[in-house]
Amino acid sequence: MKKKSIFWRFFRTVLAVVFLSLLFCFISLEKSVSQVSAEFSKKNLSNAASLAEKVLQSAVENLDYEKMESICITLGNKTDLRFTIINRQGNVLADSSTTPSGLKNYSDNPHFIQAIENRKQKEEIYTPENEEPMCIYTAVETSNNESFILKCCRRQSLSSQYSAIIASAMLKISGVSLLIAAISSAFLANVTIRPLIKMRKGVIDFAEGKLDKKLEIPETHEMGSLAKSLNNMARELDKKIAQITEQQASQEAILTSMVEAVVALSNKKDIIMANKAAVELFGLQEGYIGNYYANLIRNTDFQTAIENTTKEGSSKREIVLMRNNNEFILHLQGTVLKNPSGETIGSLYVLNDVTEIKRLEAIRKDFVANVSHELKTPVTSIKGFAEMLEDGGISSPEDQAKFIGIIARQTQRLEAIIEDLLSISKLEQKGDQLRVDIEPADIRDIVISAMQLCEKRASQKNISIELTSSGDIHIPVNPNLLEQAVMNLVDNAVKYSSENTEVHITIVQDSDETRIAVQDHGCGIPKSEQERLFERFYRVDKGRSRELGGTGLGLSIVKHIVSTVHGGRITLESTLNKGSTFTIHLPKNSKNT
Repeated sequence: MKKKSIFWRFFRTVLAVVFLSLLFCFISLEKSVSQVSAEFSKKNLSNAASLAEKVLQSAVENLDYEKMESICITLGNKTDLRFTIINRQGNVLADSSTTPSGLKNYSDNPHFIQAIENRKQKEEIYTPENEEPMCIYTAVETSNNESFILKCCRRQSLSSQYSAIIASAMLKISGVSLLIAAISSAFLANVTIRPLIKMRKGVIDFAEGKLDKKLEIPETHEMGSLAKSLNNMARELDKKIAQITEQQASQEAILTSMVEAVVALSNKKDIIMANKAAVELFGLQEGYIGNYYANLIRNTDFQTAIENTTKEGSSKREIVLMRNNNEFILHLQGTVLKNPSGETIGSLYVLNDVTEIKRLEAIRKDFVANVSHELKTPVTSIKGFAEMLEDGGISSPEDQAKFIGIIARQTQRLEAIIEDLLSISKLEQKGDQLRVDIEPADIRDIVISAMQLCEKRASQKNISIELTSSGDIHIPVNPNLLEQAVMNLVDNAVKYSSENTEVHITIVQDSDETRIAVQDHGCGIPKSEQERLFERFYRVDKGRSRELGGTGLGLSIVKHIVSTVHGGRITLESTLNKGSTFTIHLPKNSKNT
């Protein structure tokens, strides 16, 4: 329903007050005029009756009806009154307005009866004020004791005449007064309401967020106080909103920067908040706010955690989440949310991705186990042969020399393992902790140097090492580390290749990268083993690897040199019983340049 404006309420109220005031004045004036006119009419009728009685005295004494009628007509024409003479029987003897024969008998008229009864007292009988026109009944006595009643009436009510005059005047006055009142009330209403209209526009601006605007202060005390209060309110609101906005921005920045996924649910289990990490983790689409969580996050472990949090107030557990065919292990902490009154309004869940931690923990356990095993083997051999020599149980110089040689080889193996472990430890340093010198170098020279280091072992198996290069290739690298990586690949190729075969090295450069491929003709690597081949201490054929003197760390060192130091990658192509090809991919600009 449309609300009425203050202007029209004020305007109509003023007009109604003016109209009611004029109406009251008119009614009071009319009543006063009626009373005055009634008294005046009585006095006028009394005087007229006395005059008529004197004029008619002789005609009445002589019972001269014609003269009575003539006198009545004459008096009626001169006074604008109506005169009627009635005998005691109620018959009209003369009338100033019409012939007596046509008039009714007055014998049943109460005023006539009262006048007859009080004829001796000469009492004047008046008709009531509410009867129009007003009349007077008075007795006329003759010398022969005959009684007649003289009735004198006004032809028109005096009060009606005055009322008509007053009504006309009051109508004019009322019209002028209402017009003046309308103009005045409209002016006053406009003057009064104009500041309210301005303040209303200002409040609308406040509601639209334009809190920096100020309302004009009206001159009137009440309106001025209201405008000042509204300005103060807007200023305080602006401060509060700025504080809340800053807090929200800070909270949003904190939540966005958190690596942990944060999800908040309402009591109805609808999502009311999720940070960037949670959106990415669960793959939430736009418009997720307000949706039931189970329709978007379909995970039984997560649902169980929510139920436990709702029942117990908090929960901690690890959940497994499958996302894009990848398994994530998440540590979840849940707690209920309460408002300042202590009422539960929802629940909050923080999920930390511990997949990498779990993987590293597993690698650490494997590493410790592998290191223990790898170190234990040479240490056991050294200890065993050293104890035999110490006990003196070996007297033959040949056997002693043989045992000493075994101890020396196992010591060299132990030293190689330790050196490789130290190399990996240095290479695994990340970020600013890793500092290596990167400089433009000729890749062909680096590869040739690595080939020369492996020629002795290759010649023992009559294996030739061939190099194919598209020319001089200069890119930013660390020459020593890259030489070590190439040497490890060539050394492995020679180890696992059959005698009288060939190891071929190819250097190729295109617009994106430089590739160094080392191809052998060995036994090949099964497809199932290739994924774990670059893990520390992982061997496809453990017995053969130890027999050939490998530490199980060579390929892991190669991977770290290529990826961590140079920002590249290493790939493998292998076919069983035909051979393998390891390819180093180096970008044109090293990430540590």
